[in-house]
Amino acid sequence: MKDLNVYIEELLYKHQCVIIPKFGAFISNRKSATMGDDKTFDPPKRELTFNPSLNSNDGLLIKYVSEQSGIDYNLVEDYVNLAVEGWKRILQQDQPLVLDKIGRSEEHTSELQSLVII
Repeated sequence: MKDLNVYIEELLYKHQCVIIPKFGAFISNRKSATMGDDKTFDPPKRELTFNPSLNSNDGLLIKYVSEQSGIDYNLVEDYVNLAVEGWKRILQQDQPLVLDKIGRSEEHTSELQSLVII
């Protein structure tokens, strides 16, 4: 099975919001192309934000991981819960949480409030 952040990254290409149960949600917003003062164009992009209040299991992440990996839904749910517990332990130890290709915690706090998108 891949790391959980890989599945999250894959889902963010397909969905605007990916909820990590008992942790929070990553929300992707599209930004239109813009023209700068020097008449150059900035291409359209996606901005990723994190909302710790959206943390109820909507089934999307666990179902996706289960389908992609061929592992039973309940076992994947346990896997996600363990990953989230590990992330929370990292934050409680005032360490930065890094989720490859998604982001890292900006400040060392016991809860993830914001991410720097990488």
